[in-house]
Amino acid sequence: MPNHTPDHISELSCFKAYDVRGIYPAQIDADAAFLIGQAFIVYLGAERIAVGRDMRISAPEISSAFIDGARKQGADVVDYGMVGTDMLYYAVARGNFDGGAEITASHNPKEYIGLKLVRQQAIPLSSDAGIGDIRDMIIHGQVPTETAPTGALSHAAVSYTHLRAHETHSYLVC
Repeated sequence: MPNHTPDHISELSCFKAYDVRGIYPAQIDADAAFLIGQAFIVYLGAERIAVGRDMRISAPEISSAFIDGARKQGADVVDYGMVGTDMLYYAVARGNFDGGAEITASHNPKEYIGLKLVRQQAIPLSSDAGIGDIRDMIIHGQVPTETAPTGALSHAAVSYTHLRAHETHSYLVC
């Protein structure tokens, strides 16, 4: 994976107010996702995160690269596979994860891909609190390359049955 900042990520155009989003692969590709995964772990000081993705054709590649970057920084990752954003947020909050990432571009056209990033209790990152810091770490080459041993990868599932059982809790806000 990259040991430098890809040109397209240094343009800053994919870092938005409440997510990271752009056209695949022109603005976000596997190299960018790997770096975002690394910087996300560094920013949170995370030891264990959850990751999910939507059904876009590019989502498995971007998810895999993000997971690789997070694991390279020593974080354990639980991959929930194809799962809705609300379900991933539920898993982060209910599973006491340090954070999570949903690989999705939400309502945007199919050529887009993105990442919704949350901290503990599924509290969203924003440009003022997290996303801007992650962007700056990447742009300025401040993502550490030496780290602890590679984090573990496991797989899990969450269903709407889990959500319905707890739907009155505030962490289900999407």
